[in-house]
Formats: sequence, C-alpha cells, structure tokens
Amino acid sequence: MKLLKSRKFWDALLAVLFVAAGSYLVYRLYAFRFLPDKYLYMIILILVLLALIFILMIFAKVKEWIQWIKRVLIVLLCIGLTFAAVTIGNVESSTRKITAAETIGYTNIHVVVRNDSGIDAIADLSDKKVLIQDGNDKEYGEYVKKKITASKKAKDVTFEEKLDYSTMISDLLNEKCDAIVITDAAYQTLGQSIAAVKSDTGIIQTYKKKKTITANGSEKDIRYETFTIFITGNEGTGDINTDNNSDVNMLLIVNPLAAHVEMISIPRDSFVPNPALGNRNDKLTHTGSSGSENTVTAIEQLFGIDVDFYLKLNFSSVIEIVDALDGIDIDIPLDFCEQDENRSFAQEDLICLSKGEQRIDGREALAYARHRHSYVDQDLSRNQAQQRVFQAIVKRMLHIGNVGKIEKLMDIATRLCATNMPIEQVTNFISYQLDHPQEWTFSSISLNNGYSDMLATASMGSALPLSVYLLNKDDIQAVIDRYQELCELMNFSTFAFDLNNLEKDRVYVSSDYNFLWAGDNTSQWEAVVNEETILPDTPTQTPSEPSEPTTPTQPSEPSTGGNEETTAPSEPDEGNTETDPSTPDTSQTVQP
Repeated sequence: MKLLKSRKFWDALLAVLFVAAGSYLVYRLYAFRFLPDKYLYMIILILVLLALIFILMIFAKVKEWIQWIKRVLIVLLCIGLTFAAVTIGNVESSTRKITAAETIGYTNIHVVVRNDSGIDAIADLSDKKVLIQDGNDKEYGEYVKKKITASKKAKDVTFEEKLDYSTMISDLLNEKCDAIVITDAAYQTLGQSIAAVKSDTGIIQTYKKKKTITANGSEKDIRYETFTIFITGNEGTGDINTDNNSDVNMLLIVNPLAAHVEMISIPRDSFVPNPALGNRNDKLTHTGSSGSENTVTAIEQLFGIDVDFYLKLNFSSVIEIVDALDGIDIDIPLDFCEQDENRSFAQEDLICLSKGEQRIDGREALAYARHRHSYVDQDLSRNQAQQRVFQAIVKRMLHIGNVGKIEKLMDIATRLCATNMPIEQVTNFISYQLDHPQEWTFSSISLNNGYSDMLATASMGSALPLSVYLLNKDDIQAVIDRYQELCELMNFSTFAFDLNNLEKDRVYVSSDYNFLWAGDNTSQWEAVVNEETILPDTPTQTPSEPSEPTTPTQPSEPSTGGNEETTAPSEPDEGNTETDPSTPDTSQTVQP
C-alpha cells in the first residue's frame, strides 16, 4: 500500500509507459520503412533523451508543480505516440492489402429477358429457349448454363449458341428466344447503342464468375529510374475487383529525379487490338471487360513500352477520395449537366455545374471527368478534364492540412483501389521523396490528331458498328519519343552522336500488331470481321455531330453506357446474385 502511495512509483510507471509508447512507434516506423533512416534515428535519439530526463526527474529534487507538468506532458506524449503508431500500423496494413500480389476478380454475367415476357426468375425459364454466346465469351455462357442446370429451378431449358451478342439481343427483342446470357460490359455497350435494350429488357439474375489475378509489377528502383503507371478507371460502383469497361485510360511517365510527370490520356474509344480477343481491333474501353490486365497489355502494344505498374479505380473511388479531401478546386470551362454515378438521367438525379472556378465534391468531380457531349471534340476535351481532376486530387493530397486524413484515404484505397506496385516500392519512393523534397511538375501529350469513324469491333461484331477513334500514328510516336527522353538522362561525359545517323537510337511505333491508324483503309479490316455475322433487326442509335451549348444541357445518351429498365431493375438485388464459390478456374498474370 505504501508503494502505491509513493510518488516515485507513479512517476516510474509513467516513465515506463512513455518508453513503451515510444518503442511501439519506433517499431511501426521501422516495419513500414517509409521514413528515411536519418529521420528515424533522430526520432529515436529524441525519445531516448526524453526518457532519460523523465527518469532522472524521478530522483531529482524539483518543485512539485514542475513534477505535475512533467506528468501531464508524459501522459500527452504517450497518447500522441500511441495514436501515431496505431495510425502508421493501419496505413501499413491498408497498403499491403492494396498492393497484394494476388487478388480475386469477378465478371458479372446477366440473364436478360424482355420486360413483357412474364419471366421474373430462373424458375420461369422451364421449357424456354435461352441463347448463350459461342464466340469470345463462350466460357461465360457455359458457366451460367451449368449454374442453371445444377440449380434444378428450371426444367427442360433449351440452350442455343450464337456467335455474338448483337445477334443474341436482336433475337431477344424480335421474340425469337426467351432469354439471353450476357456479360455486364456487353449489356451496357448494347444499351448505349440500341434504345430498345434499355427500355424493353431487364435482368432477372446475375452470376459472378471468379478468377485469380496475379499482378507482378516492375522491379525498377523507382527512386532513381523513370517508370510508368497506367491509371484505369472502370465503369460502375462498388467492388473494385469486378471487371468492366475501362472508362478512364491515363498513362503516367514519371521521372523521380526531375520530379516530373508526363500525362497521356488515351481516348476510351481508341481502336486498338484487343489481346483477349486474338488482337482483333476493338474499342479500348472494351478491353477492360476482360480485366485490367488485358487493358494494360493493349496499352503496352500500342506504345511499345512496358507498363511498370497500374492503378485501378472506379466511380466509387473518385467520389469517396474527393469527398475525403473536402473537395477539389477546378475551373469548369462551360455550363453542363451530366448523369449521376448510377447512370440516371432523371431530372432530380442530374448533376449540373456552372462555368468558373469552384470547389466541387466527389459526385461533381466524377460528372466533370465523365462529361463529353457539350464539347465539340467530345472525348478529347473529356481527357483534358480527367487530367485536371487528377492534378487537383494530387494537389489536395499534398496539402499540409490533409495530413490527418491519410488513414481515411487509405481505408478508401483498401476498398476501392488496386495496384500491382509492391509495398517495398511504395515505401522506398515515399522515403526518397521525404529525404529529397522538391516541387513536382506536370505536362501532357494530347492524342488529338485522329478522328472518329463507325466500324465493327471485335467484341460486338460487324452486325453492330460502333463509334471508334482512329489514333494518329504521329501522336503515338510523340509519346514514345517523350518516354525515351525521360528515361535517358544525358550524361555529357560520355555524350556522342553519329552525324550520318542522328536517329539510330530512336524507337519507332510498332508494326507487330494489326493497328488501324487514322488515314488507313478501313475496308480491309472490316472484310475480315464481316465473316459469319448477322445484321440485327433492331434499329441502332447513330451519334450525331455535337454542337457547343451556351446553356446547361442534358446529354442525349450516357457517356459510358447504362442498363436502366422500365419494369425490371438494371442491377439485381443481393438475393438475385450468385457468386461462384469454387476454386477460381481462370488465372491471369501480368508481366511488364
């Protein structure tokens, strides 16, 4: 009892707690390794000196009020050190989840019927005819066929194979079948091009097919070497691991020594070979429906350079990150209205912004980054808007007032972001930048010298030509040249050149793939895809030339596709979604 009443006992206990809290902080800092060693040693030295002072004061004869100040200070320091250690531990845990080498991905596959068919559930498909694809997505049709058969909810279902989705949706709308099996990405694309898909069809069941994704990033030392990051923004909200069309495609070339980032936004409608479909030409956005890894490969083929790392986002990512930063500052170039994140064009759901500098929230930032119909050049101006949003987010993140929001941002990133950059690379880069602070600069290269055309795509077939963007070969060459410049820092001690061949080290646009450039003859490519295609009976919507508005306007169609229905919800509820519980049966590996 005397010991408990002793002043020295409580002072010693406080000193022990301080040492424990300080040791825990040092452990967390050492484990995460984002802090330069010299700063870590300084923190250790300060903590040791404070601990010695507190211990010596236990035995020193000092005034009582000084002892009380010391005790209050120790308590506050213990609380602060413990909070900092826990925060760092949470950030480290979140970072490890985001940078996990292996993740589980999903593809959503819908069973779609006509709204007037009277079919409301799988059980209603007894004695009905269901179409499944026998082309690019055959595995998904077979998967759903097995699921329906195994469930025994519907009896005597007739499954018939068709080559492409456009033929299948045509048969459904013309009452030549009762239901079709289609991926979410294809359903959205068809809904954007064929009005009746949105108004006359609905989803009765969604299945989720699982796959394991092994994403191996580059082994470059990104503290000193130029590296690339591909940012892919998928359509949709919610689970970041669900495959969908790639709505945002931005390549960053980062030179850490020069503290410079070169930004290249690639139009979503760019006509490029789709690796997942035998490198037949397709819209770049459609490559995302086969996984972000497939889009990365398409980008590598386009520019002929390795994509060292990728960062995957979706609509929810942008909204929550911007809101966590209390908004971003943007100079809006014109008045416009845009659909919301759920692709709703209902008057009460429209997001409208006025011209001028302003701070916008997450939903407004997403609307600005997606809007294109008010611009004369549509996709190209939208690409510039996406770059402005990216720069504004980075600027807000680097603001000293947002340091306390790191843990919240990491929580969002854990749920709504994915990357293949190893955690060691992340911490090494942060550590180097803290040790060598410098102001970063940004510039961009525009791919704006191509033009749009209506062509058949590998994912939809010749039955349904879509609006595509034919890239200009010189624009691609400009990106390759800039990449070489940022990679090859000139060493004047060994500088030399050959007057007879000044461009001997220049890398040129690849001719290894079936690229169709602006100015090329498109009929030759169409002749290849036109084999085995059927023209659908359903009329399609052909986009008209946009004009620049002077007042807020409501877009005439979604910029990324949608699946709103009149009598059936476009997104099935939880009870109507089945997930494959078995071991993943497909595997993809990214090797930059």
